[in-house]
Amino acid sequence: MKAIEFLVELSNKYLTGEINGKEFADEFESYFYEVEETIYNYDKNIYNALDDIREAIAYYEPDVNIREESKDLIDDNGLNYKVKINLKKLKNPSIKTA
Repeated sequence: MKAIEFLVELSNKYLTGEINGKEFADEFESYFYEVEETIYNYDKNIYNALDDIREAIAYYEPDVNIREESKDLIDDNGLNYKVKINLKKLKNPSIKTA
């Protein structure tokens, strides 16, 4: 499914440093909201992994001063970790990705 491929590719671009966290967060969240129902109807496990990334993005804050005000916010390391964990879930052979 093209939507899933796009989101995975976008995630990989973030992990490899091709785009920064802010760009990734903006693009991923915007696109995910457009296609989330389609992905949910296609495969709930894939949806859950991608939604976990979207949820991590909601807590992502690149500015250390703002993060200090709220302990719930995460930095690039936290976002990177959440993205890696959820991309690994997508590689599970029991999840269909085509």
